[in-house]
Order: sequence, then C-alpha cells, then structure tokens
Amino acid sequence: MDDHGTIVVLLDSSPASTGALTTAARLARRQDSELVALFIEDNNLSRSAEYAFVREISALSGNALPFDAQTLTNRLRHQREHIAALLEEEASRGALRWRLQVASGGIHQTTSRAATETGAELIVLGKSGWSAGRGARLGSTARQLLLETGCSLMLWEGRQPPGNNQAEDPVQALVMDPTETSAIVRAATALALASERPLQLLVSRTIDPSRLRSLVAELEPFSITVSTQMLIEQSLRGVAHALHTQPGSELVIGRHTAESLGCDSSDLITLTNAPVLVVS
Repeated sequence: MDDHGTIVVLLDSSPASTGALTTAARLARRQDSELVALFIEDNNLSRSAEYAFVREISALSGNALPFDAQTLTNRLRHQREHIAALLEEEASRGALRWRLQVASGGIHQTTSRAATETGAELIVLGKSGWSAGRGARLGSTARQLLLETGCSLMLWEGRQPPGNNQAEDPVQALVMDPTETSAIVRAATALALASERPLQLLVSRTIDPSRLRSLVAELEPFSITVSTQMLIEQSLRGVAHALHTQPGSELVIGRHTAESLGCDSSDLITLTNAPVLVVS
C-alpha cells in the first residue's frame, strides 16, 4: 500500500461497516490517501420491493413485516444520512480527504467498477455484512471480490476477540510464501504505524532465516516493536495455534497464503475474529 493512493470503503449501516470505516480512515490519514466511501443501492432489492406479496422476516421476532418500495426508499435515505454523519464525525478527528459516492447496481459488480474507476489499491468492507456475528463465514460480496479484483482487500469482522481492544495486541503478518513476503510485511507495517501497535511476524519454518533477519532489520527505521513467532507446522492448525496463543488486532495474509497452507481462502480468513487484510 503506497502513499497518496485511493482507498474504497464499502458502507451500509451494519456494525462491521462502521468498523471498516474507522480502519479505512485511519489508513487514509496515515498515507494521505483519498477515502472513497461507497454506498450501493442494491438493484435486486429494489426490484423485489415492487412486488405486492413481498415481506421481510424480522431476525429478532421471526415475524413477517410489510416491505414495499416506499419502505425501501425511506430506509435507504436513513442509511445515507447515517453514513454521511459517520463520515463527518470521522473527518472531525483529523485531516482526511474523503467523498461519498452513491451508486446503484449489483453489490460486488458495482464495487469492482468503482475500484477500477478510482484506481483503488485497497477495498475495505465487512466480512459478511449483516450476517456478521451469526457464525464464522465469508459473505458472497467478499468472496466475489477476492476472485475478481486485483487490489488488496481488508475484510472487517464486527465481532472482536478477547483482549482485542488492548493497545499491546499486535498487527500480525503471516509469512509463508517467499514471493509474497515483502508485500505482506510492508502492508502490516503500514497498519501497525497507523494504529501505533507492535508488529508480529508469524513465520513458516520454510522461510530462510537470513531472509527473516533481513526483514526485521529493514523495519528498524520505523521505530515499531517487532517480534517473530515460528509456526509449529505449516498448516491451518499451526496458524490457529499461533492466533490462539497471541490474539492480534489485525491479520495480514497474501493472495496465495491459503494455497501454502493447503486450505481454502475462506477457511483461513474466518479462522480469526480479527479484521483480515489480503494483500495482492
């Protein structure tokens, strides 16, 4: 992630979305990047609201509630107003270049198009939107963006692991594939600097020790605390053990890290309740 780039944050009114905005704004300030807040009016939902028989089911009561075009219009207006207020509040905390972009269309298609048009190097969004907190899963939007976009993705989790609010919880970088190591460590360093947290490298035993020493030496000018932890084995179980031993504030991985572990990307991303940055 370079200075003066563009960061796109996909917003709705879910708790995960609010956390995603805070993280995106923090990075944008640190790197003097433009923050593009993207609010998408889902055209599939709009079409559904036109049918008289459509109802929505309350997640709290299980009751069927009326749902029509006017209900949707009012809800979208309230969401836009809520998001605008959040952006104004975030901007009041420090210098921030931002703009709110409202679009309509399919969620992941519109997000991909906005990222291309703005030249985004990073997209920030919730792992699973409103379904966050109802079981470890990767939502369809996040899954599609992983497959279709070439930029880095930060997937925010609405739930927080024990101790995650502690300032000493490190930003963790999973160092597995030598071809991705430099990009992963650079991105993790940017997160650590933006949040004033220590950096922890979770290292595969296949990484050359001299390369690891070189990486740590390169981080000395940044004045951040750096530690290393060797994985007990190069597997999803080995990563799970490391994350359980020391919870982190964020986890940074590469596009091909899951392949190195012999697992699917969604299994790795949902292994932790912390936000996950997938570096391209």
